[in-house]
Amino acid sequence: MKNINSEVFRQVALYAGINKTDIRSEKLLRDDLGMDSLTILMLLITLAESLGRNVFTLRFELDHLKSVDDLVTVFHPAAGSDIQPPVRCCLH
Repeated sequence: MKNINSEVFRQVALYAGINKTDIRSEKLLRDDLGMDSLTILMLLITLAESLGRNVFTLRFELDHLKSVDDLVTVFHPAAGSDIQPPVRCCLH
């Protein structure tokens, strides 16, 4: 399996159009990287596919995904973010 942190950082850099070395875990997806909710959702889908996960089984609340570290936590809960409370994603 791919390294989760490395893959999240790589994909965030691609979506933000910046160099991977400029990505930090505390970077804010919306404020620092200029992403909107749709872009974040598309990023989650891309990450799920890349990491061999089903996006419909991931636990997250889109409004609570603020930082790069929050994305890491969606795929690796032991990473330690404070997304409260995690809920199952529902896409209609």
